Amino acid sequence: MRYLIDGYNLLFRIAKPGRALEKKREALIAELNQVIDDFKLKATVVFDGSHPGISHAMRHHFAALEIIYTYQNLSADEYIIEEVNSARRPEEIIVITSDRGLAQTCKTLGAKTQSIETFISSLKKKTIKKKKRQREARPETAFKDSNAEINRLLAIFEKKLNEDLSL
Repeated sequence: MRYLIDGYNLLFRIAKPGRALEKKREALIAELNQVIDDFKLKATVVFDGSHPGISHAMRHHFAALEIIYTYQNLSADEYIIEEVNSARRPEEIIVITSDRGLAQTCKTLGAKTQSIETFISSLKKKTIKKKKRQREARPETAFKDSNAEINRLLAIFEKKLNEDLSL
């Protein structure tokens, strides 16, 4: 499955007020990349571009995450619709957005959709399950004395036992 994520839709749903937009976007990309990498997902986050004079989408990779900035006259929604419409197997695409119009259009074109909230919730559940499996997979270390320590303690015990018997 390939995930197409409506970048600003996600950002504005989860970002806390107060930081500059660029800093919020950088933090989102870093956090999203970590999750995508952890679960080995194939994901692209699409942001509306605003660079004047650029007539094509700018594509970058941040480790596991593909990042698209559309050109000025193409919205992220339009880009996502074009991607779904031109896909050979749109049923293998999950569009992540809480934009009802975009979701409906993508469903009509054959893609699956998930709201931002559902996507975040499913990632949290996966994270919890992964941490639980990791905890369960850790072997318990049993305490074991070395032979030298056992012999030392045995000698002390025998000496004490002999002393007690001679009294």
